[in-house]
Amino acid sequence: MTADVRQIRVGTLRVGMVGLDAVFAEIARLNLRDEELEDRLVALARKSNHIPETAEHEYARALVLEYRRFRGEDVQDAGGLMEIRVLGPGCYQCDELMRRLRTVLAEMDVPADLEHIRDLGEIAAYGPMPTPGLIVNGKRTLTGRVPSPKELKAIIEKNVSAQSS
Repeated sequence: MTADVRQIRVGTLRVGMVGLDAVFAEIARLNLRDEELEDRLVALARKSNHIPETAEHEYARALVLEYRRFRGEDVQDAGGLMEIRVLGPGCYQCDELMRRLRTVLAEMDVPADLEHIRDLGEIAAYGPMPTPGLIVNGKRTLTGRVPSPKELKAIIEKNVSAQSS
């Protein structure tokens, strides 16, 4: 049996954490106020993960953001990095989308947290869709095809504008 591992960004690092879906389901059931959310998330996540005391605040912030994504909320990370996920098993089209994204991001000089997700279980968590799938800041942006560089630039520009407003 494969463990439920989710990658989250804690500060500038990507950290794998175990059992967050169960933690988030428990938190949702408790219906906590915002001021209670951070402490409870950290406490429950600590049961299956190492969270250094010196980084507890950063983990708490990251867990709250990930919990809100889990609930389907539109989350903009104040860290300023655009979060881009390419979903696909590693076929030619998925790899081509990654190549085009890297080129477009470099040409536009836009910093982004770019990741190619190949794990079928993790892909399935985004819901059914043809691959490649493009997720920008937690939103399904495009599925089933590789857009032109011009179209990718428009997608990036739209999301850069949304982040700065």
